Amino acid sequence: MKILFLDDDPNRTKNARKCYAKDELCEAETAEQAIQFLEKHSPYDAVSLDHDLGGNIYCPSDEMSGFAVAEYISKMPKEKMPKQVVVHSFNHGGAENMIKVLQGIVPVIKRPFNMNNNLSFIFSKKAAMR
Repeated sequence: MKILFLDDDPNRTKNARKCYAKDELCEAETAEQAIQFLEKHSPYDAVSLDHDLGGNIYCPSDEMSGFAVAEYISKMPKEKMPKQVVVHSFNHGGAENMIKVLQGIVPVIKRPFNMNNNLSFIFSKKAAMR
């Protein structure tokens, strides 16, 4: 599977590398990097988004947050759009806003990160095969 993982936490990224060692994992630490990956390497089987980046909490419409990536995805041509999106942010309000902008456009689920269980989400292989 080809996965784009957006998160600025090195521990989460390290865990993602372990979890998806057999997959093609593209890592982005900023919204700008994630959008560049989407522009150059789409489509992805799955995209996983954090909301708060750079160690700060941003408002949902901030261009520096994962919301900007969700908004970008919502406007992509259908043939370039990822097959599914996972929102793994702990920021409930930010996560809900990302989900709202994506609902009805691409399959999207919310699975917050669980540090006790490493990655608490699993990309659906079935959805990726659509």
